[in-house]
Amino acid sequence: MGRPLPVLLVILATAAFLHLHLFMLPGTPVSMGPDQGIFLLHATRMVRGQLIYRDFFEFLTPGIDLVYFAFFTLFGMRAWIPNALLLLVGVTITYFVLAISKKVINGWVAYLPALMFPTLAMRTALDGTHHWYSSMFAMAGILAVIERRNPVRIAMAGTLFGLATFFTQSRGVVAALGLSAFLLWEAREKEAGWAELVKQELWLLSAFAGTLAALLAYFVWMVGLRTLVQSIVVFPALYYRADHANTFWIYMAYPPPLSAWSHIPAAAVWLFMYTLIPFVYFLFLVRYRREARALAPEQRGRLMLLNVTGIFLFLGIATAPGWTRLSSVCMPGLILMVWLISEPTRFGRAVTGLLAAVTCLITVLAPLKLQRRSMYFQEVPAGRVAWSHDYEYEVARWLQNHTQPGDFFFGGFYRDYYFPLYLQNPARVPFVVPNAYTRPDQVQDLIANLDKFRVRYVLWQPMQNRQSPGSNLQPLREYLSQTYHVVQRFSYLNEIWERNEPGAR
Repeated sequence: MGRPLPVLLVILATAAFLHLHLFMLPGTPVSMGPDQGIFLLHATRMVRGQLIYRDFFEFLTPGIDLVYFAFFTLFGMRAWIPNALLLLVGVTITYFVLAISKKVINGWVAYLPALMFPTLAMRTALDGTHHWYSSMFAMAGILAVIERRNPVRIAMAGTLFGLATFFTQSRGVVAALGLSAFLLWEAREKEAGWAELVKQELWLLSAFAGTLAALLAYFVWMVGLRTLVQSIVVFPALYYRADHANTFWIYMAYPPPLSAWSHIPAAAVWLFMYTLIPFVYFLFLVRYRREARALAPEQRGRLMLLNVTGIFLFLGIATAPGWTRLSSVCMPGLILMVWLISEPTRFGRAVTGLLAAVTCLITVLAPLKLQRRSMYFQEVPAGRVAWSHDYEYEVARWLQNHTQPGDFFFGGFYRDYYFPLYLQNPARVPFVVPNAYTRPDQVQDLIANLDKFRVRYVLWQPMQNRQSPGSNLQPLREYLSQTYHVVQRFSYLNEIWERNEPGAR
């Protein structure tokens, strides 16, 4: 890694930058989301003794749920835990980006990708979900083999990709496939024999499969292989893309508003990231084809490893390239982009200087802007939290005034209120949507449990009433209209429905 002081300064700057986005000074956690609430809910259900896949629905491998469960078991269900973990993951990924970029880029410019990652990518995708954890292990796997590809390092990468798969089943798989494809390219480049290539691939495959099998063995034993496969393979394959947010059409779907001059920087960052990934990988191939002979063999291998694994990481999210997914796989692209523009020419120096200046400006100004923003503070059972929006706060405050920790409550589409208020979800699913993503049996299970637990309050959104193709919510709508009535309406089209019968709890 070279001199320790600049590395330490980058790490400390990243930690401070992320802390100022995740906590209002001195230490009040900001409620992040929206998907983080799903995994916090799952972890609280596990704290109460429920088992993932058996007692509640999950279509992902269980890594993120187990991380939150472990920390809740150690420290209690505290609001600071998810934000503190996300800060730690962000700092770790930044370190991996820096360690890799110093292997392929010379001089001070090698620090630029590590500074760009938290400021341009992670800052606007701070959602403590599986994406960041799986990407952390994927980057660790790339770092393991960036210098040498001997059996020990290849097996280490396979193990780390297996850990990535334990958090996001597609992320570790595509990372392993990317390394496998690179090993094939390297064998042809070095004119190595097939026997050596087969050995390398077997080291990778056996370490990857062995790690994943060991991690999933407990769940196979507890819920059965069929249930596990139905949850993490069959459901994603058949129904995951029924929701618009999980399709290709989410690509560049929600640009930042341009209603004021102050919104231009956010829009510029958004456009830059979507332009960078995946097109930087094709630009690299164009330049590589032209200049490969001028590069040292060692440098060619490192750059091609980054390019191939970067392409495969993008392919893993290409069917649903939303902002958070794109940001969580952009790291190889950031490194390659800086390498492409860091030529010792006047133009190269100007572009890298401009990028460095913009990055430093964001590093200073973005936290100051957020810390000056009006937040909505609330003391809840999980501790003091800061809500970013008034519509979140007004619902949370109403629920706290009308429920007790441990009460059953169903949040409709929203899943942000279970964890901070210690409320229980009566359904097997964390939310419902008006399309085929929510299955008929899940709807019937929800209706049965609303009755079984005499759930008093349901948070509902009129958007859930639209008749979308494939929607299975009509029985739930009919049940709510017959059994509940509206007692409170909020801004942002939220309604609280209360059970008609007396004694509901």
